[in-house]
Amino acid sequence: MEVVNLDWKLIFVTVFGTGDVSLLVGGMILALLGAILSILIRAIRGAKTNPNSPDYVSFRYLIKDKWPHFLLGLLCTFVAMRFSVELTGVQATAWLSFIYGFLNYRIGNLIASAADAVFNKAKLLSGDKTTEE
Repeated sequence: MEVVNLDWKLIFVTVFGTGDVSLLVGGMILALLGAILSILIRAIRGAKTNPNSPDYVSFRYLIKDKWPHFLLGLLCTFVAMRFSVELTGVQATAWLSFIYGFLNYRIGNLIASAADAVFNKAKLLSGDKTTEE
């Protein structure tokens, strides 16, 4: 029977792209702060333009309503940090992770609109005329 010796450091570096745990944890925390700041700015701007919105911002409702955006932001930030050298040619830093977190809402909307366009194109090509408008 052969014993397999796993090199956990190599696995960690392969999965996360770096052996520096503090960079990874700090980057994710700063990305979360960037995502929170981005969503708060949008909520405050929306409260000013919507006549039906109350004068205060409900943080409980905001978190309940926007938790998918937080999760998507962390996932996009993880992918962007992992492949930062391949995507941008720049090594991942805490500042870049904050920027990725801050832009997560736009990135999420871009991904959703691209997915809708692909699925609507597939429906049109298959001859399905029941697309929603």
